[in-house]
Amino acid sequence: MLKATLRNNQSLYQISTCSIIRLSSHAATTTQPQQAGPGHFGFYRQVELFYDRAAKILEEKLVNDMHKSKLSDDLKRKKVRGILKIIKPCNHVLEIRFPIRKDNGELHMIEAYRAQHSQHRTPCKGGIRYSLDVNLDEVKALAALMTYKCACVDVPFGGGKAGVKINPK
Repeated sequence: MLKATLRNNQSLYQISTCSIIRLSSHAATTTQPQQAGPGHFGFYRQVELFYDRAAKILEEKLVNDMHKSKLSDDLKRKKVRGILKIIKPCNHVLEIRFPIRKDNGELHMIEAYRAQHSQHRTPCKGGIRYSLDVNLDEVKALAALMTYKCACVDVPFGGGKAGVKINPK
């Protein structure tokens, strides 16, 4: 049981119910593409496909960059592929629902998501997106993209993102 207090227009409301829908690590996470029609993939699946293309292009360069290693070329390739497989999935995904009481006394359930894509470099960098259109697929995709953006500019952070399904106005 989680007790949280919200302040809204200078009136306090006590919330005593909070339900965690899903908490998983990357070992248990499976992604199902959200399909809107034939050949349509969800945002996160599109990011994964681009990651796969980039990994395939970079694999040979990464193997060649290990020239100082005493491993055989076959073992270098296996090591690079293993590292690329570790970096690809989201490490942690949290989906939560919690109630709020509106000014008119009505209870409303809010959905929220948090994804930490990669913790090979910590802490995880990312923000919170407030929108009625937020979904888990989008949050995971944005967390993954944050990881890749930080890696491209050599910022020592992993990628994270949160989303709250609420009208920000």
